[in-house]
Amino acid sequence: MYHSVSPSITCSALCDNQDSSNLMFYDIAQYKLMLSSDVETNPGPADLETILDAIKQSEEKVLNQIMSVKSEITDIKNDISTIHKDHLKLQSEVNEIREKQASYEEILKSTHQHVDVLEEITENLRLDIDHVNNTAETHYDTLSRLTEEVERLNIKSISNNMRVFGLSVENISTYSDLVKYVLENVLKIACPTFKWSTDDITNIRTIPSSDPKNSPLVIVTFRYEDDKYRVFNGRDLLRKNLIRVGDDLTYNQRQSLKRLKNNEGKIGYFYKGKLCVRNDNLISESSTDRVYRHARRLVTPVINSPSTDQEMDHQ
Repeated sequence: MYHSVSPSITCSALCDNQDSSNLMFYDIAQYKLMLSSDVETNPGPADLETILDAIKQSEEKVLNQIMSVKSEITDIKNDISTIHKDHLKLQSEVNEIREKQASYEEILKSTHQHVDVLEEITENLRLDIDHVNNTAETHYDTLSRLTEEVERLNIKSISNNMRVFGLSVENISTYSDLVKYVLENVLKIACPTFKWSTDDITNIRTIPSSDPKNSPLVIVTFRYEDDKYRVFNGRDLLRKNLIRVGDDLTYNQRQSLKRLKNNEGKIGYFYKGKLCVRNDNLISESSTDRVYRHARRLVTPVINSPSTDQEMDHQ
């Protein structure tokens, strides 16, 4: 039962080598040294039962350590397995992201192509719009010239016309009587030295007032424009009889006077087709002067002309 220990293995070496693979050998060697007769600390030989108990305890300790190592290895394997699964999952997600990225890149490429097409279409539309604008400007210029020409023709067509306010013609039933009435009460009063005749008047028409209390507007058309200015020179004589005369106006001219009054608070008039502004104040709304009340009434552009020399249309 007694064994010798190799001289190359000392007690200190065995004590220093504490790794798990040498623990059992260390315990056995220690007991052997204790049993040997040349160790000073040897208390003497021990019985067999004590030795076996020590060996059994050492084996149990080693087995426990081996089980602990196996458990740690199992845990490490489980951790590695979990990491591997997570890696596979991350790899799958990365692959999915790469697929989506490739899909987005295709969409982005297609979008760029559509943007290029739209930019080209936009540029073509811009060129078309510029062309349309240039064409519209040309048409506007043409329309403006035509409007001016129409206005010029309208002014020319009424250049021999004269408006008469404050003339009571309600009871005159025939056109010839109306001509004679205007001749006696307007023309001869304004210019008594001139030899007036009914041939100097080519047409007379009346426009009813919007206010039944006011006399209608009388528009006299002369054969010659100079005759109209002869009457204008005698305005002061006509005002004494509460009669007022003035140029006939086109629609645009009437609108110009209306804007001048509403926007600037001024009264204007046209002389030989040109707009003139009066320097005096506006006519008061409460003015009781019969001539000026007639001049300020609302006139609707109703045109009437006699069907025969014996009757007059009061449209």
